[in-house]
Amino acid sequence: MGYVKVNNFEKINSFYGFAKANILLNFFLKLLKGIVFKNSLVARVYEISFGILVKNYKKRYKLHLMIELTTFYLLSSSIFFTASFR
Repeated sequence: MGYVKVNNFEKINSFYGFAKANILLNFFLKLLKGIVFKNSLVARVYEISFGILVKNYKKRYKLHLMIELTTFYLLSSSIFFTASFR
């Protein structure tokens, strides 16, 4: 099981407002779904956090690195993810 948090998202939420920030979070969900491996499950857990279920235990470390190295830029603000897997 993995846990992913979107960092620096408070700036976007305060600048765009809740409705547009929520649309961006759904975009991030699609981005994460594009990163994870087959047979994995990604879901928005709450607010700015996502959960990932990974069937292949050996690929967990690789997935962790891929998520941590993903950066998204919006209006000169960098948004990145923090991931932890157990």
